[in-house]
Amino acid sequence: MVSNNGGSADPTVRLSRRQAVQTPLAVGAGAVWMTGAGAATPIFQSGDADRTWIRTELVGRTADSVDFGGDSEAQAAAAVADELPETAERDVIARLGSGDDGGTIEVVDSGVSVDQFETALDAGSYSYDEITEGLTQQTRDESIGVIQTRLAAADIDDATVRQGRDDTGLVLVIGVSGEDAEDIEDIQDLIGSRGVVRIDIYHDEQGEYVTDEGALTSNDFQSVGSATQGDRTGPHVPVTVEASAAERFQQQLVDTGVAQDGGSRCTYDQDPQNTEPCLLVVDDSEVINAFGMAPGLAESMQTGDWAEDPRFILTTSSLEAAQLVSINLRSGPLPAPVELSTSDELPVEESTLENRAVETEPTPDTSGASADGRSTDLETLGFGIGAAIAGLGAAGALLRRLGDSDS
Repeated sequence: MVSNNGGSADPTVRLSRRQAVQTPLAVGAGAVWMTGAGAATPIFQSGDADRTWIRTELVGRTADSVDFGGDSEAQAAAAVADELPETAERDVIARLGSGDDGGTIEVVDSGVSVDQFETALDAGSYSYDEITEGLTQQTRDESIGVIQTRLAAADIDDATVRQGRDDTGLVLVIGVSGEDAEDIEDIQDLIGSRGVVRIDIYHDEQGEYVTDEGALTSNDFQSVGSATQGDRTGPHVPVTVEASAAERFQQQLVDTGVAQDGGSRCTYDQDPQNTEPCLLVVDDSEVINAFGMAPGLAESMQTGDWAEDPRFILTTSSLEAAQLVSINLRSGPLPAPVELSTSDELPVEESTLENRAVETEPTPDTSGASADGRSTDLETLGFGIGAAIAGLGAAGALLRRLGDSDS
């Protein structure tokens, strides 16, 4: 069955109507659409006066009217990132313009100065008009979609997410009322986490341990099920990998020895320099879990059968941890880091509030079905995440409250 390296589920956890994500939400290409540009009109709702407000400022700079010189968005982002050695490629966002409009390139690494940004653009031969503080409207809209999905997944129903303007420029304004406002710091952690989740492969290569980063990223998952308390596996999240990524991932696991004869037993949390190959769950560059592979699953990967129905389960030591994994995988990462502050008063002029009307498209819950819709027993398959859950931090106390709110 599952290779779970120690630990057990928290017996005090109780399922709740606020458990999060009984109806899956998807954000990303093809799953979020924008309706109405949202004119700035007074849109205060009943009870807004009693809200706690979270002012959310996206961090980054934008080069306007960029001439890509025939390069694609991916090529431009990679070229600029290559000139900024301390900046990850995901922290450079390139967007081609439409028609006669020039494109934009955004850098969301706060450590990059204007001079460094200019040097990187010049090195890539990308002409531009000017570099301004702040990010594009598309990036702000994507951020609204991610934040809305996280709040919905945690069943914070009464929160509002809107755009407003203060003396620094355009910012996002989140209003929280009632019982939820009592946990405002945990809600800040929930929405403020970048949420970049990936699965790495940790293995020995010619006598030295190496990490193959990004074997799976959030874009590689076709579906992410609800956090579930299983009778046999304990808390877990069922996932299905996209067909386009399944064969590649399967071969990587065979080549690196994760899917070796008899499976693999990961002891990364005990002795990382003396362990069989592991899969690592990484959240915002921090390893939060390490796990091996069950013998049956390893065999199905060696024969190539797994890629025909590429599902597995991520087991955790508590329902709260499973909820966090599910929320971050469902919402996807924030496109840019954010700076947050709270106040009891609306932090922008009411007349500047703008409802961007970002909607999330619900998708069927595939927790108990295969990729083709056939009923399956996911508790008999999968990878098992080790029980040493470290660094989950964000929203931990909030999710404990949600789990304890009622049975």
